[in-house]
Amino acid sequence: MHKTSAETPPPQIDGGPERKLLDDPQHPVFPVKHVSRGKVLLLGAGLVVLLMILFLIGYLPRVNRDKTLAEGSKEEKENIPTVSVARARRAPAESDLLLPGNVTALTEASIYARAAGYLKRRNVDIGDRVKAGQLLAEIDAPDLDSQVHQGAANVSQSRANLSQMQAAQEQRESHQRLAKVQLDRWTVLVNKGVLAKQEL
Repeated sequence: MHKTSAETPPPQIDGGPERKLLDDPQHPVFPVKHVSRGKVLLLGAGLVVLLMILFLIGYLPRVNRDKTLAEGSKEEKENIPTVSVARARRAPAESDLLLPGNVTALTEASIYARAAGYLKRRNVDIGDRVKAGQLLAEIDAPDLDSQVHQGAANVSQSRANLSQMQAAQEQRESHQRLAKVQLDRWTVLVNKGVLAKQEL
């Protein structure tokens, strides 16, 4: 309740601009229902419970994550790796360093046999070191062997023919010497007049 003094007149209620709005047909006024106090308390309690549930949904996973991170960092602190250390010193000037690798030749030589045949024995393998003139393999060549035997027989025959021809040559030379000796003797006899020139 307002207390008014004698000096100030009581306010007049004419409705003011709010009253004019309520009376305006373009702005309808809806009736306001009064809500009981129990419903307001129930609604407030439900809102508090909902906020607590949302808080727990957001808070509990974060607490679990923080706990997991703390345990992980604790394990890392406890499991400090051991490191072997050595005093640095100058290495010797000579050191052998064995590394795997493949060696490829700049030039390659294709090796062909001079004769066809069967491989009898192979003396070297891929990757072996070889020298110039070294026997790499033996070839069994029956055709070539028969040609060699035939050639040897021909050589023997030619030697026999040569011996025969040399003997014939020696015989001809001896006949020639004999003929010359006889010619010289007859020439002497013809010059002495023992034989006639026609017999010479």
